Amino acid sequence: MKEYLLEKEFSEEEIETIINNNPQEIIELLDKKEKLIKDNLDFLRDYGVVNYKDIFVKHAEIFLQEASIFKKTFTKYEKTDLIQKLQDNVDLIVLL
Repeated sequence: MKEYLLEKEFSEEEIETIINNNPQEIIELLDKKEKLIKDNLDFLRDYGVVNYKDIFVKHAEIFLQEASIFKKTFTKYEKTDLIQKLQDNVDLIVLL
């Protein structure tokens, strides 16, 4: 997991926070599901969510959703409004 997150421009500190704040079973899934995680991270970044790394650091488990479901979760809302709300409060992601 560390290698692909470094490729996605996560810092060592951000990666340590992810490891320390998640149960071992989530960390193992993050390791196993590299392509899925990368796809979901890329989607959020490309969608315009500038704080996608902050969201991942705080709520990595959300990124384990199947890519099509993950995308539908975001595209069903008005894009500009959702991006602004996520910038204001990353915890909003758990309510989507």
